[in-house]
Amino acid sequence: MTLKIYGTAASRAARPLWVAHELGLAYEHIPLPYLGGATRTPEFLAINPNGHIPVVEDDGVRVWESMACALYLAERFKRPGASSLVAETGTDTPMLAAQSHAEQAEILRWSFWVVTECEKDALTF
Repeated sequence: MTLKIYGTAASRAARPLWVAHELGLAYEHIPLPYLGGATRTPEFLAINPNGHIPVVEDDGVRVWESMACALYLAERFKRPGASSLVAETGTDTPMLAAQSHAEQAEILRWSFWVVTECEKDALTF
């Protein structure tokens, strides 16, 4: 299996790249720029017909849209007992289930906060 992340770090690809880094994932970074037509080639349009970065390819699964990529990676690579970027779920205890929903809400809140608050800085480094 080879995890690939397409997109230059000075773009919204910074989001899945950041998640991959936080999780310590091994991945291939394809620093495809969004300027100059690189995302409009037939080869790239076969990967993402929208012609945008980022794209994550993982074992036959393709995900595009930056937060979809980030949340996919966080969920896909969560490990029991390890630090996680997603809520623990699947419990039979109502109290813990409520905590999981609250935890999930907190994760979503901070995820989308990053989308609006950190984007300008991420795109200018």
